[in-house]
Amino acid sequence: MPTLYLTRHGETEWNLEKRMQGFKDSPLTEKGRQNARDLGHRLRDVPFDHLYVSPIGRVQETVRMMNLDPSIPVTIDERLKEMHMGTWEGRTAAEIEMAHPLAHTAFWQTPHAYIPESGESFDDVRERILSFLERLAVHAEHENILIVTHGIFLNILLTHLQQKPFATLWDPPFIHGTSLTIVAYQDGEALIQVVADMSHVETR
Repeated sequence: MPTLYLTRHGETEWNLEKRMQGFKDSPLTEKGRQNARDLGHRLRDVPFDHLYVSPIGRVQETVRMMNLDPSIPVTIDERLKEMHMGTWEGRTAAEIEMAHPLAHTAFWQTPHAYIPESGESFDDVRERILSFLERLAVHAEHENILIVTHGIFLNILLTHLQQKPFATLWDPPFIHGTSLTIVAYQDGEALIQVVADMSHVETR
């Protein structure tokens, strides 16, 4: 497996409004755009062999703001979409908590017990992740792969790579927009070298 550079899209308008996005979308804030520029600057000297991105607009905008080398091959992969949140999408956290109190509590406090009323389950997303990782196996170990995706997706991916149960899904660190996680492989084992790092923003 290649070395993976993983990031989440920049902050969006719906993030500020605490609206669930999922497959639905909202534009980046100015902070989100600037943080994406900062991340692109941080990664400017990494020789990427391939870029994989979610098709959702907030990720596409993040990639544009990163101003990456245009010669890097790009693949838009449907499997990198955020978790589909069903009827929760576009609604605020307060609205969801009022309408679906038990499911909302399970989602955030006991994710291992969460059963969606609509949309995808955490297991559904993990199946997408496993399929995507199989695709990455075609890349050589010396290659560097950049993946731009979504927050819940990354939490589930990291849980899988660390062989942790879903009960730990929301354990720190928080996956902020444009945070950087780097995963290398040794003898087939995933080694997380950097997790949810925001130093490109903090040092600007």
